[in-house]
Amino acid sequence: FSLEKKLNEKTTLTAGLRIPYSFHFGKQDTVSFLNPDLTSTQVIYQKNKIYDFLVSADPRLLLNYKVGKKDQLSFSTGITSQHTHLVNYQNQFLTVGIWTTSKRFLKPERTLSTSFGWVHQEKIMQFSATGYFRYTTNVIDFAQPIAVVSQDIESNLLSGNLLAYGIECQLNFTPNKKYSASLAYTFAKTHQTIEGINGGNPYPALFDRPHYVNFNQYIDFNEKWKIATNTIFHSGSAVTLPSGQFM
Repeated sequence: FSLEKKLNEKTTLTAGLRIPYSFHFGKQDTVSFLNPDLTSTQVIYQKNKIYDFLVSADPRLLLNYKVGKKDQLSFSTGITSQHTHLVNYQNQFLTVGIWTTSKRFLKPERTLSTSFGWVHQEKIMQFSATGYFRYTTNVIDFAQPIAVVSQDIESNLLSGNLLAYGIECQLNFTPNKKYSASLAYTFAKTHQTIEGINGGNPYPALFDRPHYVNFNQYIDFNEKWKIATNTIFHSGSAVTLPSGQFM
């Protein structure tokens, strides 16, 4: 469901509601789920029976306000649900991602996101800044590292919370049709807390990279010659893993 409304000449409102749901059929199999105290709970899923019917309500709101002709403010907040989980593990030399569905013991991820933005527009330049905050529940991770392919990954998964926050700034410069440039900087922190992992203390998420700088430019000399450059600098991630192998 979605609603768009212009409140006045300066303010526009966009609101919506999303209702995701999921369930799965049993296959006459037994699945072991790991508890926070590292004990296991076994569940038998009988064949062709419906299990773990889960439904969520995800509201969202976006508010835009024009401050004169050059400035615009925006505020957004909302909740999103993800009924499939992506977990990463190290398979000998490569990082492999595995999808697993949400169940009664692995509930859907629920994320509350809030952001506040400002955009300033000049004739040849545009500047924008956005601050954001994100809190996610039911984030999953491996209790113990694994290095082999396993179909029974639920017996090694625990769930917890993830906190992310930061600010994104971008400057676009276009003096004429032949040259344009863009400079962007992002400060972002992401860490998660899962009972049973790291003593229950927060630890960086796999994609945690505090600083990210990107500068690119485009030069149009004529119909035959065009040059584009792109320069990227960023902090290292929480752990550096191999991206390939050869013999």
